[in-house]
Amino acid sequence: MVNEKLLRLLLSSVGLLALGGFGFQIKDFMVNRDVLMRPVDINRLENTFGRLDSSQLGGHLLSFQNYKVLQDLNVTGYVAPPPVVNIDEDVTVRQVIAADDFVVPFIQYPSGAWIQAVGEVVSGDEFPGDFYAVGDKFELSTKPGVKLRLASLQRGAVEIVLVEGDASVSVPVSTYEVDSSQIIVQGPDGALVHADDVVVPQRTRMTEPNHYSIGAADAAEINQMSQEQVLASIPVRTERDPFTNKVKGLRIRSVQPNSVFARMGVQADDIVLEVNGVTAVDRQELFDSLQNLSGGSVEVKIERMGGIRTLFFTLP
Repeated sequence: MVNEKLLRLLLSSVGLLALGGFGFQIKDFMVNRDVLMRPVDINRLENTFGRLDSSQLGGHLLSFQNYKVLQDLNVTGYVAPPPVVNIDEDVTVRQVIAADDFVVPFIQYPSGAWIQAVGEVVSGDEFPGDFYAVGDKFELSTKPGVKLRLASLQRGAVEIVLVEGDASVSVPVSTYEVDSSQIIVQGPDGALVHADDVVVPQRTRMTEPNHYSIGAADAAEINQMSQEQVLASIPVRTERDPFTNKVKGLRIRSVQPNSVFARMGVQADDIVLEVNGVTAVDRQELFDSLQNLSGGSVEVKIERMGGIRTLFFTLP
């Protein structure tokens, strides 16, 4: 019994001593609080990371708002993932055309119009642009890769649309005041004369859309060319209908620049369909037709960029 009382007294003493020690530590902290808290400058940390708006906290958390500073210190090393940016992979580049991209010197209503690009540069004595029938597809030299189509004609304007897109423009025909008596050209002998005084040109020239006057010198040159020389100047290959596999004409593979055939208005990839109403299905027949040019006129029907047109040639 004595030992039990002694044990209780001993335990009570230890408890009192521990409580007294804890109380002494609390008293020491309260007395020396300023000294102990000086290394932890809460105000400086709050000024760095911002003070938490205590109005957003519950009542039981108001006394712990300084823990926001510890959260901003990111003591755990947590790194937030980067924000997800949705990239639209289907980016469509819209081709833009405007009426001031084009010049329309004249319209041959209702069949077609001469169309050229603003600022188009050509070499030699070539005329910029080309004649296009309604429905023809083409490109401007100033906008390579932009596929265009002559959609329709009015009596004073043309409608041009994008082949791949919904853009369209209406381009008015240009107007010029020209005194034909003052037009000066180079005559057969090289001298400058009035256009009305030149009867037979030496070199082929276009007199109106799709109409060409074959020069005397060019006609003589063609007559003297061998078959090999003709094919070298304007090589062709047989073109077949993709559905019936029947020969529909001869596709021109290339045209030598500044050659007689270039002056005649034909272009690479043109398909010669008929010559004077006869279907062009044989290279030998085409060669014979070219070498047997004589006075009169020749009509050549071609397909260009999906459109059909007829070229008219007046022979010397």
